[in-house]
Amino acid sequence: MSTHETNVYITNQSGTDFYSNNNNGIGNFNKVSTGTSMVYADALTDQNGVVYLPMDNPTLILFKSIDEGSSLNQTTLNPSGLVYFSSYALSDGPCGTFIFVGGGSITPSETLGYKINVNTGELTEIILGENVLTNEGRTLFADNKGTLIDGYRSGNGDLVMNVSTDQGNNFNPPIVIASGESHNISRNPFTEDVLVVYQIAGEIFLSVYDNILKNIEIPEINPSISICPSDSFDLPFILSDGFSPNTEFTVSLSDEFGDFSNSTQIGSIITNTSGTINCTIPSNSITGDLYKIQIESLSNCIQSNKIPLIIGKANITGPTEVCENDTIQLFGSGTPNSNNPWTSLNTDVASIDNQGILTGLNSGTTEISYITNNNCIGTYLIEVLESDLTIISISDIQIIDDSNNNSITISSVNFDFGDYEFSLDDEFGIYQEETTFNHVSAGIHILYIRSKNQCETIYFEIYILGFPNFFTPNNDGFNDYWNITGLNNSLYPNSKIHIYDRFGKIISIINTLSEGWDGLYNGKELPETDYWFSVELVDNEGDIRLRKGHFSLIRR
Repeated sequence: MSTHETNVYITNQSGTDFYSNNNNGIGNFNKVSTGTSMVYADALTDQNGVVYLPMDNPTLILFKSIDEGSSLNQTTLNPSGLVYFSSYALSDGPCGTFIFVGGGSITPSETLGYKINVNTGELTEIILGENVLTNEGRTLFADNKGTLIDGYRSGNGDLVMNVSTDQGNNFNPPIVIASGESHNISRNPFTEDVLVVYQIAGEIFLSVYDNILKNIEIPEINPSISICPSDSFDLPFILSDGFSPNTEFTVSLSDEFGDFSNSTQIGSIITNTSGTINCTIPSNSITGDLYKIQIESLSNCIQSNKIPLIIGKANITGPTEVCENDTIQLFGSGTPNSNNPWTSLNTDVASIDNQGILTGLNSGTTEISYITNNNCIGTYLIEVLESDLTIISISDIQIIDDSNNNSITISSVNFDFGDYEFSLDDEFGIYQEETTFNHVSAGIHILYIRSKNQCETIYFEIYILGFPNFFTPNNDGFNDYWNITGLNNSLYPNSKIHIYDRFGKIISIINTLSEGWDGLYNGKELPETDYWFSVELVDNEGDIRLRKGHFSLIRR
């Protein structure tokens, strides 16, 4: 069985019938007869979706489908080959597409394998590990990165694998896995480890082997690269295992459908360390969003993973939101057109200059267009966020002070509270959605009001009136004077405080603008006891607010 994208391909063991489905195996399968009956058969696909049907009896034959399994055509193999108890694996790589064949137990399949060029039908003999103990002890694994792994059961019962990272041209020293009955080999597509599942005395085991494969990895790029014809970009890559110092790595670009059959080289570098390769898109490239790129090393017959690429659209990067009356910088790929490279579809919402500096004007959305010197166009959606806190004034703030629960409440019919948040005394601290602050200490506070889109923050000075219960005039810098706290002197400029002893005698008359009473009478210290006060607060409108109470003088 094999798959490619949404296509599923199956054949029976004898290869008499070939089945295909283009809906992930859901629904009906199309059936094509091969007109032959063999001993073993398998279905394989390459990276471009071409389907191959190798089979043997023990004479090798090969069928091929280029129309997603609708029809089959036989490929003539030259020379012919024989295989007993076969295992098949397909390798896609920069050196070509090959099907590897191996078997065992019966001469010559104990060590003789084949490398079939699927395009020419050429059959090349290769020497595999000696599989003499078990008929079906051979297991082959190959991938589209140049890897071929030969798994077999040796004469002493060991399960062994030989690894080739250059499509079977060379094999590393054998790796003994365990003494067992059978094994299967695969490659982890995420970590590049080799996974071996094997059986010993009826039990199943798993071994993981890392750092035994050469590998070229292109890191995931999100969003996908979007670029114009003739433009250049740097493609990062990561190498693992040992490459020789003079290894050449080339970057291949697929056609507009993602097919590498007629790929184009767009960059190269000679190195054996990770880095970047500078790539240039051909000037005659067709616009499309199905392109792919990969890195290859022909000398090693190895290639990287593939990543998508978009050609024909200029790439715009930068913020997607801006506040009213604020500016942001947008960046475009390639060389900008010399005549008005940037435009805004709705200039009432936002304007943009030739350097890509955008100014938010009014709330809403607009599409920004950017054009390069080779007329490659990119578009970008910008949202301008509303920023208007001028509708809130100090009259919208209600204060309860000189109470057991001093509070501040924002109450306005002019705005939607769901769009704003509030903080007391900490502009960069935690904001709350609740519009009331309870148990506020007496004194002067700063109330911050911020739009939730963080476009604008305003603040107000809030005065919470309080009358201290005591003071300690000992010149230590703390509570040395008694006075009202949290008084807005601009609101109450003509206020005075009278202080009395317990007999009603006036001890001091202090102005609220002063530091307060220092505990002296005619220059002499008064004793510790309770004293009384009366306050007459006269605001700018002439309204009077009266307050009486008492406090303690404490000497320490």
